[in-house]
Amino acid sequence: MKLWMSAEVDADVGDAHRHARNAVEPAVNRALDGVSFDEPFDEWAFLSIIVSDAVPLGFSEVVKKSSKGKVLEFRLQIPHEEFKLTSPGGKMAMHLRCIESIR
Repeated sequence: MKLWMSAEVDADVGDAHRHARNAVEPAVNRALDGVSFDEPFDEWAFLSIIVSDAVPLGFSEVVKKSSKGKVLEFRLQIPHEEFKLTSPGGKMAMHLRCIESIR
């Protein structure tokens, strides 16, 4: 299985999200290399939702399996203000905590 990351983010955190994602995604994929699962999933799609309270919330959290059963999709919220104000390492940790919460 391979992790694929994307997001629904406000423009003011777009670059910071990209930097965090570019560090987290390959690290998780290295950790997943060689790991076998009971289910035959090909891809794990994790989309973080990082939008401010000023944006009308049109992005709800989602946990689902694709109709063909090959992709697990998780759309999870990360608090915008906290993400915006934390260090680059803190941004990566926020992503990892979200991923770790998926059980």
